[in-house]
Amino acid sequence: MSVSATGTGLTYQWQFNGTNIPGATSSTLNLANLTATNAGAYRVVVSSSAGGSVTSQNANLLFFGDLKFIASTILAGPVGQQFRVDYADVLGSVTNWLTLPNVTLPYSPFLVIDPASPGKTNRFYRAVPLP
Repeated sequence: MSVSATGTGLTYQWQFNGTNIPGATSSTLNLANLTATNAGAYRVVVSSSAGGSVTSQNANLLFFGDLKFIASTILAGPVGQQFRVDYADVLGSVTNWLTLPNVTLPYSPFLVIDPASPGKTNRFYRAVPLP
């Protein structure tokens, strides 16, 4: 983060959630290797040797962690219908289908989420109605 100010004998003090950050006394604040503990409000107080100071508005840093896409598929049919949902990462003449937990449609259409899908570039699904 950086700030631009004009004046005589300017000094800078960066703050995190209203508390001074030790050693953060330049016009630029560099943050690296961020984690959830770094999420919050950052601001800078700029003071002049001529007297007076001004405090910037907060810059809110949000942290969402390690984002991952989760695959899903939509099932439609009569409410209460049960399905076995299978998935495979590769389709071929012999496909190795793996099974997700069975699904009973609480409403239709219904979104089935595959919690094992993060990090997979391909994922194929099939739904088999159960008696």
